[in-house]
Amino acid sequence: MDERATKHVGVRIRAARVASGLSQKEFAHRLSISKQQAWKYENGGSELTATRLCQIAELLGVRPSVFFKDVDAPDGVAARTGAGRDEKPDILEVYGKLDRSNRDLLLSIGRLLLEVNSAAAPVPVLSRGAIGIGPISSRIEQEKGRSIVIG
Repeated sequence: MDERATKHVGVRIRAARVASGLSQKEFAHRLSISKQQAWKYENGGSELTATRLCQIAELLGVRPSVFFKDVDAPDGVAARTGAGRDEKPDILEVYGKLDRSNRDLLLSIGRLLLEVNSAAAPVPVLSRGAIGIGPISSRIEQEKGRSIVIG
């Protein structure tokens, strides 16, 4: 793997670990490696064998292929799709801390936004107190039986 790919895989490993709710210390312990080695894997400082990638995938409950998603995307595509951006681990960390009901709600919102995006509809606008996304708001309320409030 080249250096860019190694870093990309590391970012995806960290995101999957955070989403699973494992601390880096627990992650390292379960893999029988040092915390420093786990840090190197997540930051692209150490290449992984196929065997180790499969062990990590199994531990985190994902397929090994998720670590390679968008690895060969050109930089412009990566920027537009969010591949390799630092926000992914943050989003996954927040998701991991939500209760089941709010996780379901967040996934519903994400899926609806994807529908809007693929239909080339206007970009949702946030307004004080609620998400101002027109028909999507009512669909979310129907789906979850509650309003979404920001702030």
